[in-house]
Order: sequence, then C-alpha cells, then structure tokens
Amino acid sequence: METCWNSHQGSPQSILLAWNNELVSVSKLVFVFQGGFVGKDCKLEVYGKTNDKPEDHWRDGGEINLEDNNREQTFSVSLTDVKRLKIIFQKSTDFYGRVTLYKLDILGSFQNSAQ
Repeated sequence: METCWNSHQGSPQSILLAWNNELVSVSKLVFVFQGGFVGKDCKLEVYGKTNDKPEDHWRDGGEINLEDNNREQTFSVSLTDVKRLKIIFQKSTDFYGRVTLYKLDILGSFQNSAQ
C-alpha cells in the first residue's frame, strides 16, 4: 500500500485482497496503524481450494491480535492456496469504529497457476 487507508465508521471493517486468479502462499502480514484507530479482534478468511474440498470456498485463516499503537506489527502466518484474503477488523480502538492503516505488507510467494 502506498497511501493511507481509512475505513468508514462502524464495525466490522474489512480489506479484501485478490491476486487475479493466481494462487499464493502468505507467510507474513505487516501492519502500521494510526494509534487510536487500530482494528481489533482481527480475523483472516481465505478463498481458494483445499485437498478435501476441490472447489473454491471461504475458510478460516486464523486470528491475529493487534496492539493499539503506531509501531510496525508483524505476524507470521501459514496460508496456502490463497486466491483472496479477507482481513476483518471486528472492532476498533476508535469510539466510532474507524480504522486508519498506513502500511499493509503481504509477504509470501506465488504458487502454480490456479487455472
């Protein structure tokens, strides 16, 4: 992300990332928020296929615990066969439910083509 992302007020808020029908593996997520406007109770949802379910579907990608500060926060994850990643902030540290994100890095690698 090269700029700041601001949500509307209210909860939950989410960010949906897609890789043009390519499969990716995600190993780390890096966030920098504006202190006081941090997403809390963060859930990850992954869209893609799995060995036990060959058609694309949404599945649980886990949870991460974000702190209310403006320092870089890095989380190791192990997400594979990802076509889309949804980051859901179920709450916010802001009274009105707003989230302000200055940096979001998704680290990982492309897998074989999803076609």
